[in-house]
Amino acid sequence: MFEPLFLCRLVASALASLACAASLAAEPAPAVNAPLHDTHWKLQALDGAAASAPGRRAELTLHTSPQHLSGFGGCNRLTGRYTQRGTELALSALGGTRMVCSAVQMQQEQRLIQVLGEIDAYRIEGRVLSLMQGDTVRITFQKTNAK
Repeated sequence: MFEPLFLCRLVASALASLACAASLAAEPAPAVNAPLHDTHWKLQALDGAAASAPGRRAELTLHTSPQHLSGFGGCNRLTGRYTQRGTELALSALGGTRMVCSAVQMQQEQRLIQVLGEIDAYRIEGRVLSLMQGDTVRITFQKTNAK
């Protein structure tokens, strides 16, 4: 027959295994960060204020090769170049088409282009891209499934 000490050890081992399995199942799966490059990003906030201009929201894509960017500023198409090293990011040669839109759209687009030129870093958390100047988040984008 089984000895009492053996039974105690067997029960304790089974309980410990169940507790470990339960704690592993309770932990959420780690979030996978979207890639910076070749991802379609849609504007969420500019200098802490939600993107509020009427119409289509501004968008940005940083293409891997060559290192250029394309997008939509809320009124006009945007183009430019970028350099990236680690979490450092610099956008340059920003330009675009010259269509006329509502005053609100034009103001937001001009502000977006100005701030994009001041960016020096980025971070990605899940599906959110934060463009930063120093430690300050200046622009926030959300990954979209659009191509």
